[in-house]
Amino acid sequence: MDPSLEARNLAPQYRRVLEDLLDINDNWRDFACNLPQPDGEDGLLITSDIMKILEEQKFSRNHGSPSRHLLDFWLTLGRKRPTIDDLVNHLVSSRQLRAADYICQEILKRPPISDSINDDDSDEYLEQTLTNDQNFKLNQLAPTAPDISSLSLDDNWLTDEVATILRKVSNVKQYDFERLGIQTGRFDDLGVDQGGQKLGEGAFGSVFLAKDPDDGKPIAVKVLRNEFGKHFVGELDVITRLRHPNLLSLHGITFGKNTLCLVYQYMPNGSLSDRLACQSGTAPIEWKLRLQIALGTAQGIKHLHDNSYIHRDIKCANILLDEHMIPKVGDFGLVRLNDTEQTTLISVPAGTSPYMPHDAFLGQISSKIDVFSFGIVLLELLTGQPPYDEDREEGDILSWARDVIDFSQIDQSNVAAILDRRAGIWDLNAAVRVMNVIVKATEEEVKERIMIKEVVNLLRDIKF
Repeated sequence: MDPSLEARNLAPQYRRVLEDLLDINDNWRDFACNLPQPDGEDGLLITSDIMKILEEQKFSRNHGSPSRHLLDFWLTLGRKRPTIDDLVNHLVSSRQLRAADYICQEILKRPPISDSINDDDSDEYLEQTLTNDQNFKLNQLAPTAPDISSLSLDDNWLTDEVATILRKVSNVKQYDFERLGIQTGRFDDLGVDQGGQKLGEGAFGSVFLAKDPDDGKPIAVKVLRNEFGKHFVGELDVITRLRHPNLLSLHGITFGKNTLCLVYQYMPNGSLSDRLACQSGTAPIEWKLRLQIALGTAQGIKHLHDNSYIHRDIKCANILLDEHMIPKVGDFGLVRLNDTEQTTLISVPAGTSPYMPHDAFLGQISSKIDVFSFGIVLLELLTGQPPYDEDREEGDILSWARDVIDFSQIDQSNVAAILDRRAGIWDLNAAVRVMNVIVKATEEEVKERIMIKEVVNLLRDIKF
């Protein structure tokens, strides 16, 4: 790799290893203290206030990494952004020789930097102390990857990405692709209601029912085509980092030629979208259970946001229900990491139209997008209406609701007019409180829209 390339463009698998090397023993501190202002300006870059913010990352988020935030900050500053050579030089000057060696050997294909320093410096390098646990962690980060011999993909970058992710977790099982293929009828399109194994289909692939070869329990196999490799890696990365009762749990992965598979826990009650529509003759969801599903879903989204992730495709079809009707947010193919509360811009908006606010269509990305989308989910739970219906004068559900009732004057009489009567006899006070959450969550102005933690608190306060 060209050492003059901007270091911010390092492949994710290299960035993750670098971050871990700097996080160990809080090595990032020495590195941070040595960074200069961008573009040759006088002074040092990292102030005491910034150091405090970086330090807080270890405690404010699960999987917090001060190094990740530090590198994101430094590598994107200035007109002339730091190159890979600049990165190595600053690692050496701050005595982070293990990290410098890693960059030299694995990225630049040079001899280790420690070979070129004098004896005294070499002694100091060898005396850098690590606990047994930290040495074990470094061994896990070694270039040798776990066995992914069944990965028969043309994209070498994808192989590297998957290996890097698997290297950092121990509970992701690797299934035999041929065996699951046989169980699913070679991923035939015949649905389970027609005697086949296909559970459903999404934007990036299809989901099939199979059985775990070890315990015989049902599992869901999400099959993506190779052109959706980025979505596969993104979903794998997120779901292996985060665990929560209201997030879909990953069991394992498997690969075939030009085929990528994520293996999830099977959700026997399907999607919230199907259950609200009473698909396959299922009974309507009772209103109290709907409020429990709403709270659980909001808690899952909050966990994503607490860890700096934006889902970007919250909708009833991506909320799955287990055997106890506990909701699990799934489909993380569009998830985006956003380490600040600031709005960022992308060139191509993504999501599902009826759930997207105006700011999402403009390519403005913030956690408030998920809040708006969840507001639409709440509206579906309250009304039983589909998110879009071409037979309605106002096709999308939010426009329809605003046409039926005055959002500035929410009371029991107007809320009663839109309630889904299939859900039983609603507590009108509870329904009004849910409607008020919907109003606050679907504000057109981003700054007026509430945060997901406020949504969770408001839903928790509803007594029924």
